[in-house]
Order: sequence, then structure tokens, then C-alpha cells
Amino acid sequence: MELFFSEAIANNLSSIKVMDSTGKQMQSGHAQVDPADDTHLLVSVEPLADGVYTVIWNAISAADGHQTSGAFPFAVGKVDPAALTMAGAQTLPTAPAIPVADMIVKGFLYMAATALMGGILFTFLAWTSSYRKVNIQPEDLDAYDTFSRRLALAALVVLAAADLLGLMLLTGHASGVLLAAPWSPEFIGLLATRIGEIGMARLILATILGGLLLPRKNSWNRWAGLGCSLLLLATFSLESHAAGEASPYLPIAADWVHMVAMSVWVGGLFSFLGGMWLIRKLDGEGSTRLTAALIPHFTVLAMTSVAFLTITGIYASVLHIETFSSLFSTNYGQALILKLVIAAMMIGMGAINFLFTTPSMRRAAVQPGGNVSLVNRFRSLLTAETTLGILTLIWVGVFTTLPPSNMQAGAMSGYSQTTQVDDLRITLAINPGTAGINTFNASITSGGAPVADAKDVSLEFSSTSGSVPPSKATMTNQGSGAYSLQGGYLALPDQWDIKVVVIRPGKFDAYGDFTITISQPAAGQNTGMP
Repeated sequence: MELFFSEAIANNLSSIKVMDSTGKQMQSGHAQVDPADDTHLLVSVEPLADGVYTVIWNAISAADGHQTSGAFPFAVGKVDPAALTMAGAQTLPTAPAIPVADMIVKGFLYMAATALMGGILFTFLAWTSSYRKVNIQPEDLDAYDTFSRRLALAALVVLAAADLLGLMLLTGHASGVLLAAPWSPEFIGLLATRIGEIGMARLILATILGGLLLPRKNSWNRWAGLGCSLLLLATFSLESHAAGEASPYLPIAADWVHMVAMSVWVGGLFSFLGGMWLIRKLDGEGSTRLTAALIPHFTVLAMTSVAFLTITGIYASVLHIETFSSLFSTNYGQALILKLVIAAMMIGMGAINFLFTTPSMRRAAVQPGGNVSLVNRFRSLLTAETTLGILTLIWVGVFTTLPPSNMQAGAMSGYSQTTQVDDLRITLAINPGTAGINTFNASITSGGAPVADAKDVSLEFSSTSGSVPPSKATMTNQGSGAYSLQGGYLALPDQWDIKVVVIRPGKFDAYGDFTITISQPAAGQNTGMP
């Protein structure tokens, strides 16, 4: 039994089961990836007697770690067509369950990584220069150094825990359990895959970052930590949707820039908010002057980040969303819309601070005693913006766990054509329009009115190559001129001729001719299906 996928498949994490009508498994050994073609998964089966069999497959992408699964029936020898149709109806793939645990884990991973990167850059480019500008002595704000090290420690702990938990979840998906123990053979086998190597590299980088960021700042450790953080963000891009592209280098680079920009903006907010709570120890004049200096410094960072996020976000959207309609009709597109809404709210709050708070704070900074109430009001706005940033990162975990729209839309693009026969207008729709089980829907009208009284509506199938014998099946009347059928009549990639036969009382029989080409998925085509 051989399955071909649109992306490379992780060996030892993917499976094929072949079961007979009693549920007995007929495969021998474990499924293996073809050494000569990592998109080719195969497993040996025992000799098969005449009957209906069901294939159940589960695949983990070696490029980005995403899971796909499905099932389909096939027949050997002389089999009642109704038995194959029934088996197909029972094994039709349903919408995949939303992997909530994976989404939460990814959200915490992103939160920790952005907090590390954003904290370093905020300290370098905003905090240090701001308190020097307003002549505040470093010893007056020693608490910020303690805060930044505690924030780094918390982020590193969350990063390590979430990374390990993510690997355990991924191994669990492959072995049929929620979580696989780190000492299990399956988990150890995962570490030999590309996804496992990236996960371990992330843990190693987290350990190095701990040695750089937790001691007190010196002349080099924070700069080295910045470089290490950039490498850490690259590990996320190497297992993103971009890594599954046929030519992944530019998409991966764009995704990495997107991650860096997100870290500068959202990660910087964590340190900015922490600093705003710490400056309460200063008098009103000092806290106002420092806040007035911090806001424009951080605004430059945020605006630059938004520019890069916009450019790379548009590029990724064009890459992963095939049509404008799929933006609204797929889970991926809808998740993107919500992400953009949250980001727009953050930009709106930043605009309020830039247009109104900044000039007000600048005027208050030159007044004797400053304006504590204005500082407190800004701190509240910053708290709200940081909260939205956290929601954005959590939602990015949801967003990146879902298959791209071009993957969903490609799998469900289907086939739909209309033909005119005598007084009848017949529209035939086939979904998903791939080899295997399909749903056939016919809409029949006469003079604009639905034909609901047809005595019989059937479909006749014949392959152009003759590789499959012709077959015929009767459709079910759904009312209002709609007729449906479900089954594995388009069994193989081929060009198929389909006749819609309409028999009506007192009328000549009508034959509507349709042609559909069922193709093997091309390499690099993100269908998410074998």
C-alpha cells in the first residue's frame, strides 16, 4: 500500500493501517518513508482475499510538524458495489479536530521567545538611552535590571517547558495518545527527525540564553544574548508553514523577519510595562520626564516593526491564501482576519499614544512636579495594549497550527459544471473532486423551475482509459430539484465521462454529459491529502 503526499513525511511518526471488514489489520510491519522519495509512504500488506478493505493513514509533515489524517476504502475481486459505497460513506474524512493543546503550547512558545528578544532590544534602544537623556542615575533604577533578569528567567522556563511539551504532544499524535513520555521509544525516535532536531536546538539555545541573560549585565553578554535570540526565532521559522513550500528559502526568511518584528513590538511591550511600574518609585517630575522620553523611543521601534510586519504579512498571505473568498471560507483565513483585528486595535492604541499622549507628556515634562495622573493614565493604556499583545501571540499559536487556506481550499475546490439538455438545465457538483470517495450533487431545473418529480436520476461513470469498468448508480431525491450520491466511483486518476440520466413521466429520457479529470497531486501542491 503506497501513499503519495505533497510534502516530505516524517519517518516512524506516520502510519498506514489496512483493515478488512471485520476490523482485522492486514498490514505487516510499520509504514516507512521511501529513502528515494520522502513524500512516498508505504507499508506491506498480507495477501488479500476478495472483499472491501479500509485504509486509515496518519502523517506528520517533516517540514513543519503538522498532522494530517484520513481514510478511504478499496475493493479486491468481486465485490457488491453497494458494500464499497457503504464503506466509503463510513470512512469519509471529517473536519479535523482543532488541536487545542498544540495551539496553547505554541502560544506560550511565541510569548516566551518574543519576551526574550523584545526585552533585550527595549533595554538597548529605549530604556538605557531614555534615562540617560533625562539625567536619571542608573542606581536610581537598579530594580529594572533585577526585573529584566527575572523576566528572562520566567521566559526561559516557559520556553523550555512548552518546547518539551510540544514534542511530547507531537509524538503522542503519531502514537495515538495525548502525551508521549520523553523516555518512550517513540519520543526518542522523534529526536532523530528534523522536527525533533529543531526542538532540541531550541532547548540548547534556551540553556545558552540562560547563561547570558541571568547574570548581571556586562560589556558583551547582552549582545551575545541578542544574537542567540535571533537564532532562537529562526527555529520557529524553520518549522513554520513557510518550510513546507516547494522553494522555502525566501518564505522562511520572510517568516523570520516577521517573527523578529513581532518580538520587537509585542515583546518590547512586556519590558516597557514592567519599567512603567518600576518608575513609580521616582518623584512626579522624574517619572514624567522619563515617560516622555520612553514613549517616542518605543514608538520608533513599534512603527518600524509594524512596517516590516505589514510587508512580510502581505507576502505570507499571498503565499498561503489562494483566493479572496478562502479568506472567509477557511479556518486559516478566518483566524488571519481575527489576528488582523487584534493587531489593528493595538495599532489604534499606539496611534492614540503617539498623537495625543506624547505631546501631552512632553508638555508635562517641563512643568514643575510633572503630571503623575497623566503617567498613570498612560500606564493603563500600555497595560491594555500589552494585554492585546498577549492575545495576539496566543492567537498566533492558533493561526500557525491550522493548515493554510491554499491547503484547505485546494482539498475542497471540487468540480462544478452546467449543461443544457432539451428543456433541462443540469448542474453537477463533485466534492472534493479527487480520486476516492466523492459527493455528487445534481441540481435540475426546467424553465427555471426545479424538477422534483423525476422518476429516476442516475449517474453513469466510464474512464477514458478503460482501466476501470463502467458503473452506474441511482441518486437520492433531496427535493426541490436536488439529487445526491456518495461513493467511490472515481476510483483512480484518469479522465472520467459522467452522464446524468434523467427519467421523467411522459418525457423523453435526458442525458447530460460531463467530463472531469482526476489528477495525481503534483509535488509541492498543498492539498493535505495523499
